[in-house]
Amino acid sequence: MYADWYDHTVTVETVGASGDWGAVTTTTHSGVPCMVESTEAVVISPEGSEVRATSVLYAAIPDRDKFTPGSQVTLPDGRKALVLSRDSTDSDPDLGGITVHLA
Repeated sequence: MYADWYDHTVTVETVGASGDWGAVTTTTHSGVPCMVESTEAVVISPEGSEVRATSVLYAAIPDRDKFTPGSQVTLPDGRKALVLSRDSTDSDPDLGGITVHLA
């Protein structure tokens, strides 16, 4: 079970849809359980360009919608990171999780 690996917590400022006047909404989620690894990878940004990710975060499938591309994550060491992309690793919410690339 992936949840056994989640030995960190992060705060996520989730970017939502634009409002009537073009203002982007954000929702803050504190204490989201996860595992964070410092690693480098090249990923495709939401705009379609190649970007170097500096960290990878693993979290539970039910938390997937908190990690929309463009959202800001406050890591356990206090650093701020930007969500570049997210992928589900399994469709079973008890066994699977998501992979989130951060810059």
